Amino acid sequence: DKVPVIAALNKPKEVYSNVFQTIPEDKLLQKAMIEFVKKDSLKSKVIIIADQSHRAISDQLKKEFPGATQFFSERNKKTGKDDFFLYPVRLENAFSKGKTIVFLETNNDTFVSSVASMVNGYINKDVEIVLVTCNKNKAFEGKDIDNNYLSNLKFHYPSIHRSYDETKNSSFVRAYKRAYGVSPSKYVARGFDIALDILLRLASEENLYEPSADIIETEYIENKFRYNKSLFGGYMNEAVYI
Repeated sequence: DKVPVIAALNKPKEVYSNVFQTIPEDKLLQKAMIEFVKKDSLKSKVIIIADQSHRAISDQLKKEFPGATQFFSERNKKTGKDDFFLYPVRLENAFSKGKTIVFLETNNDTFVSSVASMVNGYINKDVEIVLVTCNKNKAFEGKDIDNNYLSNLKFHYPSIHRSYDETKNSSFVRAYKRAYGVSPSKYVARGFDIALDILLRLASEENLYEPSADIIETEYIENKFRYNKSLFGGYMNEAVYI
């Protein structure tokens, strides 16, 4: 019946022509991160570090950055399983004077902690290192992760939402705090952003489809939306933050 269906917190297995998928696909996040690195005007060296289960993305990044050097985590010689560490000696000559971009692709927090600590040790007045990933999963938020290292490494990652800036004046946030005594969570902010976006798009046209062309991008408290109509499916949000 062409009734718009808004997928707010999940990705439907099949996006029908009346469905709006508000969460960008992982491949879009990956593409955004790659394009961000490519747009860097400074001549930078690229290093790719990945665990054994992320060899595919490592090889894909190597195609995007042919001059990059690849490093993989060590396998256990007895079991053949991933040991999630690198021998420090392997990185000894990896960092030269100037700027180096390090892609870290893993979902293991021990590996993130180990690599961040190791790479951080190579920063000096002549060597700048920027840590990036195509997929910031829970491994980068583990209890053993030193945020000082991530800060020193200017950690960059793609995201479907941005962190709310408490210093910005928002009538919604003020009203929410008055009502509930706390700042809105990312789920609350997302619900508000999606509802407001729908209402504003409906205010400009008689239906939700007409004002959802890919040239229209909106942005609210923590989320932004730019839909692209797939050829045989619905509307996919392609707005991504770095």
